[in-house]
Parts: sequence; C-alpha cells; structure tokens
Amino acid sequence: MTSCVRVLSVQSVDSSPSLLIVGPDGKKTLINCGEGCQRLFLEFGQKISSIDRICLTHLQHDAMGGLPGMILTAADVMKHVTAAATARKNLKIASTTIAEGFNHSNKQTQQSSRTNEGASDVLSGLQIHGPIGTRAFVHSLRHFMRRDDFYMDIHEGTYRQELGGDDKSNKKRKNVVSMPEQSWFLESIVTNLGADNHPKQQDSNENGHRKQRQALSYLFTTPPITGRFLADKAKELGIPKGPLYGKLKAGQSVTFPDPKDPENSTVTIESHQVVEPKSPGIVVAVLYYPSVNVWNQLRESEQLKRFQQHPETPKKKGETTPTLELVIHMAPFCLFQAIDNEAWRTSFGNNVQHLVVGTDHSPHNIDNTSLSAFHSASVGTWMRSQLSSAVYHRPNDHPSEVPVSSGYTIAVPLLEYLVIPRGKRGFQNSDAFVQHWQLLRDEAQTIVTKSGCLEEFSRFQQSMQFQKDNECSHHRQESPAEILFTGTGSAIPCKYRNVSGIVVKMDNGNAIMLDCGEGTVGQLLRAQLKDDEDRACKNNGSVQTIKSIKAVWISHPHADHHLGILRLLSERRAYGGGDPLLLIAPPNLGRFLKEYEQVVPEIAGTYNFLDCRSLGPDASSSFSENLSDVQQRLKSELGILSCDAIPVAHCQNSFAVVFHGTSFGSLAYSGDCRPSMVFAEVAQNADILIHEATFADGLEADAVMKRHCTVGEALKVAEKMKAKTLLLTHFSQRYPKIPPLPTNNGVMDIIPAFDFMKITHQNMSLASQITPILRLLYPDEDNEEDDNEVATSAIEAAMDVPGLFAQKDLL
Repeated sequence: MTSCVRVLSVQSVDSSPSLLIVGPDGKKTLINCGEGCQRLFLEFGQKISSIDRICLTHLQHDAMGGLPGMILTAADVMKHVTAAATARKNLKIASTTIAEGFNHSNKQTQQSSRTNEGASDVLSGLQIHGPIGTRAFVHSLRHFMRRDDFYMDIHEGTYRQELGGDDKSNKKRKNVVSMPEQSWFLESIVTNLGADNHPKQQDSNENGHRKQRQALSYLFTTPPITGRFLADKAKELGIPKGPLYGKLKAGQSVTFPDPKDPENSTVTIESHQVVEPKSPGIVVAVLYYPSVNVWNQLRESEQLKRFQQHPETPKKKGETTPTLELVIHMAPFCLFQAIDNEAWRTSFGNNVQHLVVGTDHSPHNIDNTSLSAFHSASVGTWMRSQLSSAVYHRPNDHPSEVPVSSGYTIAVPLLEYLVIPRGKRGFQNSDAFVQHWQLLRDEAQTIVTKSGCLEEFSRFQQSMQFQKDNECSHHRQESPAEILFTGTGSAIPCKYRNVSGIVVKMDNGNAIMLDCGEGTVGQLLRAQLKDDEDRACKNNGSVQTIKSIKAVWISHPHADHHLGILRLLSERRAYGGGDPLLLIAPPNLGRFLKEYEQVVPEIAGTYNFLDCRSLGPDASSSFSENLSDVQQRLKSELGILSCDAIPVAHCQNSFAVVFHGTSFGSLAYSGDCRPSMVFAEVAQNADILIHEATFADGLEADAVMKRHCTVGEALKVAEKMKAKTLLLTHFSQRYPKIPPLPTNNGVMDIIPAFDFMKITHQNMSLASQITPILRLLYPDEDNEEDDNEVATSAIEAAMDVPGLFAQKDLL
C-alpha cells in the first residue's frame, strides 16, 4: 500500500504547476489542470483513468485551461471501461444460460438488466472542486462540447469530508460528506483574491459591492494508519509466525503455548506489545497564495493554526489530531522567501517538510526558460534540427541545475514525497526529470548517427539542385515573414505533436493566428526563446511576441482548435497588448467567451469579435455590424486586402478561409473538413495552401466517418486549386512522427508540417525537398500506434451538440 504526492509540472513558458495526490487505493487527485496537462500524463506514463478528483486552486487558464480536454478524455476512458465491463458481464450471463438452462437464465438476465439499467445510463464520473464560478465555467462548455452520460460532481468553495461519521449528521451540514474508505480526506480553505474592479464587470451584491473572487487551498489527510508491526519483538516473545501475526496486526490479542515452559503453559500477548501506536492520520497541505493579501488570510486561518506549535496550549489527554507532515507552497518565490514567511513556516515545527512550487517566472525555477516538460516533442524537434535548423527550429532545451536550498525543497517534475509506507517516507526521484530527458536525448543521438541522414543531407547540399535553389533564395529580398506551426496533431492529445495552431508573421512583424488550440501560446513562447539571450531579453521577447498577434482566425468550434485563446487573451491583458485582438470565429465561441468573462472578468475588452459567417457567401447584417472596422484593421496591421470564408463539411459552423495580400501572397487554410471543390475554386492559384491531412491514404472510410481528409484527398484539392505550395498538417495521432506522403510531383512543393517548423520565402523549396532524408529518422517499423489511453478519435464527432453541460441543474 503506497501513498504519495507527485509533482507533475512546474511553472514554465509552456506549462503551469500541477500535482498528483496518490491515495493508498491507487486513485489520484489532480491539483490544477492547466494547458498541456494530458500531454504530460502521456509523457510521464500516468494513467488518466485513475483520476477521480480534480481540485482547482483558482479560476484562470493556468489552473483550468486543460480541464475541458481532461473532461472529454476522462469521459471516453470511462465509457470504454464500462463497455468492457458490460461485455464481460454479458459473457458471464451467456455462460450461465448454457449451464443452467434457458428459462432460469432468462429470468436472471432480466433481473440483471433491471439491476444495471440505471447504472449504465450515467457513468460514474469525476469530482471537481474549485472556487465559486467553477460550475459556471463547466456549464459554459456546452457551447462546443458534450458528454451526455458522464456525471460530474462539482463542489464550490467550502468543502469538508468526515472520516467515517454518521450520514444523518452529515446531511445536516452543507458541503460535508463522509469519506470513502482508503481515500484521502479533503478539506478546503477559502480565501478571497479581492473584489473584481474591472470596469466591464457589472455583477455586484445587494449592498453594491463588487463580487469577491475566491482562491482555494486544500488539506489532504490520510485515513488512520495502522502502527508498524515489530517483527523482531514478536520473535523475541516467541510468537510463532503465521496467522497469529495477522491477528496481532489487526489489534487482537493472541494466546499460544509457551515454548519456554516444559509444562506447556499458555502465554497471552496483547497487540500493543508488538505493534507501534496507531497514527490518527498524516496531513498534506496545499497552500495557494499568489499575493500578500491571500497569504495573510492563510496566516490567520484557524484550519492551519491547529497545526502550529503553541507550548502554552498543550494537547488534551486522549486528543488525536492528525499530524501535519508536508506543506506545499504554490506561491511566487519572492513571497515564499520573505522573512515573515520563514517565521510562519517555522511555527509548524521542525518535522514539517516544505515544498515550494513557484507560480512566477523565477530564476530559481529549473523549467522556466530551459528544459520543456514535453520531452518527446523536444527531442523530436532536436533530431529534425540536425538536418536544418532554419526549417526545423529548435527551442533551447538545456537542463539546469536545481538551486541548493536550506529548509525547503524546490519542486521539479516527477519529484515525489512518499507518505506511505511510513518507513520510507520522504522525498524521492529528485533527478528523475532530467534523467528522463537525458535517456530520450541519448536515444535520439543514436538514431541520428545510425540513420545516415546527416551524410545523405550533406550529399544533397552538394547537388546541383540544392545549389540552384540556394542561389535563387539569395536573390530574393530578405523577408522576416514566416509561418510557424505550434501544433500539427489532431484532436486527441499526443506527446509528439500539440493540437492545432499556426502563426503567420508578416513583413512588418505583426501576425495572425490560424486556430489556437490548447497549449498554442506556450509553444509560441517556447519557439522564440534563444540560448544566447539573457533573462531581460527573453522577457521582453515574450511581451513582444504576444503583442505582435493582431488577429486570430478560428476555423470551427471544436475544442482542439480554440481553447488556447483563453491564455492568449489573459497574457495580452497582463502584458498590455494594446488594441483589442481581432477574433474571427464561429458564433459558438463568442457565446462561450461572454459567459467565461463572468468567471474571469480580466478578458473583457481584450478582443473584438467577428462572426466568421459575415465573411462567407451567406453573410447577413445581423452578424457583420463591425465588418468594415475589422477589414480596415486587417489591411492596416497585417496587409490583408480581403478575406473569404468558405463553408466546409465537418461540424456546424466550419469554415475554410482565403487571405489575399499576406506577405506570402494569397494564403488558403482548410481547417478541418472533407475535400471541398468550392474551396478549391474560391482559392484558385493560391500561393500557399495549408490543408488538413488527418488520415493516410487507404483510410478513406475513416476520413468520411470522422469528416476529415486523407493525404491524397488534400493533394487533389491542392491540384484543383493550382496551389504553388501545399503544407500538410493536422495529422492523426496514430502517425505521431511522420505520415506517409506521396512523392513530390514537380508541379507544387509538398511539405509535411511538424511542431516548431518555420517556413520562410528563403527555405520553402528546401523544406519540400528534404522529406525523404527526414524519413530516415522515422523508419516505418518505428511508426507507433496511438499511445493514448483512448484509442479512438471519436472526440470530434460528438462535440458539436449540447448535452449534459446544458443541464445546469445537474451540476
């Protein structure tokens, strides 16, 4: 029986702090679910199916940006588990039919069906704890996703579990429930972040005061822990090994013949003689305090004061208070290291361990600007960069040393604090994170060396074709314009590719995003980091990168194409992003953001929304009132002369788009869709076509069912369009490395996209020619099947119809 606290991620440009509280029963509680959380589960081999509770410390993108995707995946995992269990049960019933006869079995089958009729309709789901507003956030998700039969038990604000207890007394107290055996006892500590003073926030209470926003900290307590059995003492007392040991461990006394007495007299041994005293439980405190205000509230919390040492108030006789053993501080380092904070930590006693999980971009944070937690993707990027760092950009990924601290431990991913068994308690795996990266990096180095790709690329460089292309590129006027792919995978999270995101940077330095899936901003900021920059330059670079995004196009309302917009809007507000962002998107997203503003009011006023239907063939004045203003800004800030939206077959409100006047000429983007000849006609002679290619050729039936394209179908659209360059993206996660592609037909350049690929005028021809060499890094036999727990991509097909999330009374 093992129980521990595990660090899943820390603060960095592409991840935010999250923790796992692992119970003795193997069930896990996830503390915060920021963007990319599912990818980290895959990266570090954690099972999403074991998560039964999520606790949010606050309501911002860094705590809940990954929650919608986690809900979808958890629901699908539960559905598959339930289906498998039902199949096994039906098989058992069928066996009974054969053995006992039809009549008896038929009655049993009917009875079994009635017994399980309600249980199969609503799957046992997920418990979610968070500040007031959590229920509203989950309810707002109905605008773009659904899971009808997945139950969520949502608790806001104050919450307390009782260890055992009488159900009747529990029912009388709000938000107090009895605790299942073998799980952690949970108690929330409510603090106020302060009143909402944003001018766009109109909600107020009856006294006219602004609505208070909450932050939550949590106390986790183990069930009472049985004392350690003293085997040496038992042997000294002559207790025979076997069943008597078990009875003594269970607290029973035992009687047996005295082996030292020739007259065979009996000896009685009490449990306490060979078993250490029972512990009332161990407490782990997760304290979130982003400001001095919140920290002061925690210092005055009666829930924490009971664990502080007060010699003047000794414990009463027989009092059994659980022991505080670990305090996790989720706070800015500057606040954690304050002198008053050190004195406060000392008041909990010298035996209490302190773990700091920084919430700011601090020099002390190992993962701030150096090593990404997404190791597989990082190593894959490094491999490709060995061929051409101009095309396959490599963000810096050098591991840093963990600063030596006194009196506390600094969190790194995969660090564990073992709570049970008690004999092994303490911190473990402090170097597991860097070792995991180094192992993958060493394997990648071996692959690069043995593949022969470097030698092949060297021969290619010496070829006449390369020299000709290189000469042509030098004659072109140098242009800063580039197309950066921040995500090239389809809906299901994968450790090799992020979900959809493309940044098109113009000659003037401004940019437009084409889709903005979860983790897009982190990938973008990671891409702009350089090894030779000091911290001031890196911070300034991050600010400028965020400010340079002037517009975002969202192709359709599926979560993997737009959830990253929450962080982008928050970051623009924090960095002072200037004029509101132009957000051209389906109406679903506009309705979602309006409700999200009630939960996170900071984003109000950070964007100007335009319904993408206003750019389509059936445009109506009802949703295009600010069309002329948007068109003017597209032209003045991005050089875009016109923008045409083309309805395509995928989900409701799905559109392809054509931009005229970009720094790359006319640029067409398909979004997710089936092949569209109308799109090909509208985008005739496009300079660049970015088209989805979810499935490999031969999987046309899958493509039809999921409403996507195969590689061959995308190629046919490009040929019909007479596009000069075809960039393929949105690959199924069953092809996490490189998809099967047709050979270059000589008419157009065909380029398969990878995360962190940068396409420019200068390297476009090169990028289209080195794919055969790149393939040496990914032999066919190494092409892994989808390594996710959910082996199907049915997520997209079910996300466009409101379901459980619309039933607010159930939440």
